[in-house]
Amino acid sequence: SACLVGSEMCIRDRLATNHHVIKKGGTIEAITEQGATFRVTRVLAEDPEADLAILQLDARNLSFLQMGDSAAIAPGKRVAVYGSPVGLAGTLSEGIISAIRREPAERLPNNGELLQTTAPVSPGSSGSPLLDADGNVLGIITLSSGGRAQNINFAVPVQALRSLKVRAGTPGLSARETHTDLSTPEGKDDAIADTRF
Repeated sequence: SACLVGSEMCIRDRLATNHHVIKKGGTIEAITEQGATFRVTRVLAEDPEADLAILQLDARNLSFLQMGDSAAIAPGKRVAVYGSPVGLAGTLSEGIISAIRREPAERLPNNGELLQTTAPVSPGSSGSPLLDADGNVLGIITLSSGGRAQNINFAVPVQALRSLKVRAGTPGLSARETHTDLSTPEGKDDAIADTRF
């Protein structure tokens, strides 16, 4: 299960987002659309190749979304993205799954296994959930084609998050403390300026 916190998703008191959002370390804060702030205490699991990370939040009893089944998705399925493009919290956009990419790609996350969507995203949408019509999470927005291409955006399938979630719950998994504050203008600029998005 997952919950919306800003443009990321959290698994009860855990937050799922992109690895490229948190890779510089530091103090990280999650800010809800209503302005509530939760401190991220540590990185529980990270997978740079899939561009995913699970973070421990200093919070309890948050609302959550169910994770869907990204393995059963076909092109043409209607989807929505809920996040904070260019810092505009609570933004909802919609589109369709335009393709399922399952090709070896050394420059793409998750070994090129991505959901391609026409749902509009912008810098700052990284970590946003890709939702089906029932509100189930199908993927985590990771990158956009940018440039002259329009509405060619990608999400890591939620199945990759399920695998990382299992690792995050494993006793003895190495975790790291966080010290980058994304609530500051400098932290936001770093996240938005990431060349992968």
